[in-house]
Amino acid sequence: MRGPLFITALLLGLTPGSRAEAGTDPLILEEVVVRAQLRTQALEEVPLSITVLDSAFLNQFRMERIESMVAATPGLSGWEQGVSTPIFAIRGISSNSFGVGGEASLGVFVDETYRGRINSTSLTLIDVDQVEVLKGPQGTLFGRNASAGAILVRHKLPDDKPALEVTVEAGDNDSRGARATANLPLSGAWSLRFSAFHFEDDGAIENIWLDREVGDSNTDGGQLALRFDADAIEAIFRLSSQKTKTNGLDYETLNPALAAAGGVKPDPFDGVMAIDTYTYDNVKSNDASLQLNWQLSQQLQLTSITAWHYNDSPNLFDVDGSAIFLTTAGFTTRKDETFSQEFRLHGNSGKLDWVTGAIVFDEDIKATIELGYSDTNQLSGLGLCAPALEPVLGACQDSVLEKSYQRGNYLSTGVFADVSWLLTSDLTVGAGLRYSYDDKSYKYNAPPVTSVITRLNATPLNPSGNILGYATDGWEHLDEDWNDWQPRVYLNWQFSPNHNAFANLAKGYKAGGFEPASTPSLSVFDPEQVWNLDLGVRGETLQRRLAYQLSAFIYDYQDYQVQIISDGIARTGNAKGVDGHGLELELAYTPVSGLTLGLNGSWLYAEFKNYKTDEGNFGGNRPILAPQYSAGATVSWRSVDYSWGAVGANLLSSYQSRVYFTVQNTPDASQGSVYLQDAKLSYFTPSDAWQLDIFVRNLLNEKYRIFEQDVGAGPVSRRGDPRYWGVAATARF
Repeated sequence: MRGPLFITALLLGLTPGSRAEAGTDPLILEEVVVRAQLRTQALEEVPLSITVLDSAFLNQFRMERIESMVAATPGLSGWEQGVSTPIFAIRGISSNSFGVGGEASLGVFVDETYRGRINSTSLTLIDVDQVEVLKGPQGTLFGRNASAGAILVRHKLPDDKPALEVTVEAGDNDSRGARATANLPLSGAWSLRFSAFHFEDDGAIENIWLDREVGDSNTDGGQLALRFDADAIEAIFRLSSQKTKTNGLDYETLNPALAAAGGVKPDPFDGVMAIDTYTYDNVKSNDASLQLNWQLSQQLQLTSITAWHYNDSPNLFDVDGSAIFLTTAGFTTRKDETFSQEFRLHGNSGKLDWVTGAIVFDEDIKATIELGYSDTNQLSGLGLCAPALEPVLGACQDSVLEKSYQRGNYLSTGVFADVSWLLTSDLTVGAGLRYSYDDKSYKYNAPPVTSVITRLNATPLNPSGNILGYATDGWEHLDEDWNDWQPRVYLNWQFSPNHNAFANLAKGYKAGGFEPASTPSLSVFDPEQVWNLDLGVRGETLQRRLAYQLSAFIYDYQDYQVQIISDGIARTGNAKGVDGHGLELELAYTPVSGLTLGLNGSWLYAEFKNYKTDEGNFGGNRPILAPQYSAGATVSWRSVDYSWGAVGANLLSSYQSRVYFTVQNTPDASQGSVYLQDAKLSYFTPSDAWQLDIFVRNLLNEKYRIFEQDVGAGPVSRRGDPRYWGVAATARF
């Protein structure tokens, strides 16, 4: 009976109701405005496949993190395996390399500034005006590392209307939270907007071995925007900070013997586990930016964006997920600091609309990776700790600790131009080109470790046998540089007043990087490149009550960067490539006043080309987090306003077919079809001065996994979030 609610919503729903009801006629869907091409345009003018989630929709469905938007975005998949290890894919393309030397395939831009590291995308999103998810390569306008697509998050700007909104909430697992947002008009052209929030959760899983909860979290944050808006000059200064601390993650063993050693069952869904490690998983981010917009003339605008970002995201995991000390691993230090400066010039002169610009992006990152393990506990059962073998292998040690120190200094520069030409009254054609240059300096220091395990792991290329990579006598330096051209050509045809067809052919590029392997030369992996073609139609019908978008795409990835985990150790290299094609559909329908229905769906074919590794040829396998089918349905309803107020209801249902957690595509390291439902009931006092919500996530308490893999001591698994009930009260002044 887990699927009836989803099926009901699917039958009702004709993606999300991201279009608010418009002025005079509440049944007409309002025009959607986007910044997907670095200029403000109506959605129907943009030749890209885009999902737009506006502020009203995000609030209706309590979408405050990227993972919560997956159900409403065809082509987007993934979740936060941990707060410091989020992993998302667009059309099956992702990056699962969390180290110093890798880059992201999906670019995340917050208020037009780039968040480079994957761990920097673990965000609590409060007071957001709009989110745009762009599918396919976006390198021409947004630069390298947007080869799969881009997510644009735009917060609300200060304005001249005073406002204050305060929300408090509570729910299962002794969770509680509060947030407040204020908008203050200041003197003349100045205005100020700021938000603050706090959330905490005691966790839903008990670690009986150490007598503490696992999965608890404590999050604090805030953001401030100061705006000066005069006739020809606009300046926006932003500051933000947020941090999340947790007791680690509920990765637990599915090996019956290891589970029994801790007095638990090998069941990730029973709410108890037994691990011997005091784990943690933390993220802290600080940001500052200054955006200046000069209206040089009626046709020309110059923009400058200066940005600084800092991220600190250490973690430590129990790799075997058991009460026996076998292996632990983590980034006990991981700090990243970036500075960027971008200039853009946008012009519009009749039939020509163009933007050109240049950017410099500088990044300093450092990390300490620790791997702890036990000779005794891992090898005794194999007879390798026998006294007779000590003259050859040495004595087994109860505890061994390897450390790898890594530093990176990366400089990226880019110049670009993009121009569209209104060829006829209903046909626009355009082209763009970007040149990217990456200069990367990387150094690595791994003191040799002596243990029985390292002696057994020794090879001619890695004589010390260090598990984390080849050992060094000091700092080993690697320097590489890469460059690439990223063109695009496109057209947009308005074949009737409310209907458009578009095509976009674009190239994407992701810089190469570093991952310590057995030798220095094997520690460098190459850039990846992709060509992608999108064909689509979008428009409105039924007297503008129904909006639709249908996209077809095909892509060809070359030298796709992928990480393989073997014996608990991650290695990144280049696969020959990935071939993919598919379809994506979005519909939004307002049949009667107060009711908006949404439907989205995607079909994806994606597989590796010939991909030979030490563990076999993975050619024909699917990339990780690449479901063949996915769908979502939304129902959003609000009654008419009465003297006592109004009521509302929101339902979000989603379906995802099987996804694999590893490129090996083994059945155990995968999750089959998942149906999820979230719901919310609301009461509004007159004029919406107060709002009371009762909400539930995973209404039917679906049991599903977001990670499972054999990392050397049998499979370990982590479950998805179980059913969660909560209440929230909001006051607006």
